[in-house]
Amino acid sequence: FLLIQPAGSLPGRALYQTLSYALLLYMFHRHTRDIQRKEDKPKGKPLSTILLTLFLLIIVPAISWLLLKLAYTLIPMPDSWKALFAANSSALMGEPVWLKLIAMALIPALAEELLFRGAFLRSMLPRYNSPKALLISSLLFGLAHLNPWHFLPAFGAGLLLGWLTIKTGRLSPAILVLLGNNAL
Repeated sequence: FLLIQPAGSLPGRALYQTLSYALLLYMFHRHTRDIQRKEDKPKGKPLSTILLTLFLLIIVPAISWLLLKLAYTLIPMPDSWKALFAANSSALMGEPVWLKLIAMALIPALAEELLFRGAFLRSMLPRYNSPKALLISSLLFGLAHLNPWHFLPAFGAGLLLGWLTIKTGRLSPAILVLLGNNAL
């Protein structure tokens, strides 16, 4: 959502982002509230969930970085986009680290996981087999990043985070992994 955030202070942009996600979640919930869903029960043992989460905390940022480098190689970035990304980065320079972490890591991790794995993936699982639901929700996650350079890393992360959510039956490990990825 980098390209549609309004200019201004980081707290203002974080509030805008939070309200945008809240509106999407509300609209999605109203649209899908009649869908019968079986109660999600955690799967696996707590130790296996912790180990899998820690493993993906390392793997997701590494794969995202590799896919980002591949995207930059396949699709050269125009100077106008480089200027846009540079302006956005320089706008964050004076902000405290804790505020950057909340606005750029915590809020997106919570909101994106609640929307893409919590709402989209979970509502598709009763209708489609797991691989199809995982693929669709990951494609949506990639497309939501609104630029071709972030599509591949977001799609790859979406596949891993969705798999983690299905495997563990919990959303919290995926939130933690995306929080770690965003913080880097």
